[in-house]
Amino acid sequence: HSDRRGGGLYVGGSSEISGNTTATFANCSSFFMGGGFYTRGHSTISGNAAATFGNCSSRRGGGFYVVGPSTMSENAVAIFTNCSSDASSGYFGGRVGGGGGFYA
Repeated sequence: HSDRRGGGLYVGGSSEISGNTTATFANCSSFFMGGGFYTRGHSTISGNAAATFGNCSSRRGGGFYVVGPSTMSENAVAIFTNCSSDASSGYFGGRVGGGGGFYA
């Protein structure tokens, strides 16, 4: 759990998951953004890579929150299972939603 951003992983710049790699984020949470994964840069999932997010939660981007451009190659896979967001707390102006699985 993170009190701010990136409950599973926080990257302050660009990030890449590539090759035959699988990155798994399970039961992760953060108070603000990116319950599973938060990145502030260009985010890439390429090759035969997979990113899985399960039971991740946050106010915005329950599974994955990216600030910047994102790219995913044709053979790459991103799977979101039971991820959730809740922006209704008032911090974000009472707006409900915010990317249960992915917020960009």
